[in-house]
Amino acid sequence: MEANFLRIMKHGIQIYKNKRPFDHSKIVIIDDVWSFIGSTNWDARSLEFNFEINLECFDTVLNTKLTELFSLKKLNTIPVMEDEMHDLPSYKKIRNNVFRLFSPYL
Repeated sequence: MEANFLRIMKHGIQIYKNKRPFDHSKIVIIDDVWSFIGSTNWDARSLEFNFEINLECFDTVLNTKLTELFSLKKLNTIPVMEDEMHDLPSYKKIRNNVFRLFSPYL
């Protein structure tokens, strides 16, 4: 997943990595109206083959509650910094990109 971070971050998107325990949920909150929640991994293989579900919502009250939930969850995260991604050792960059190439098959 780290192989994609810089490409995502260059569009102004902030990434936070959870500390333990593992949390498989995904959430996208746009402005005060739109949200997308579920458990599906956002890669080609998962979107095509896994039987998981997401829900798209247009609801300001729900988005307020989801924003509060996200703020609480964010207390247990580490922000991914662009500098750190640029400073990864070469072997980690190579590893990340090799796994990114094979991710549709993993």
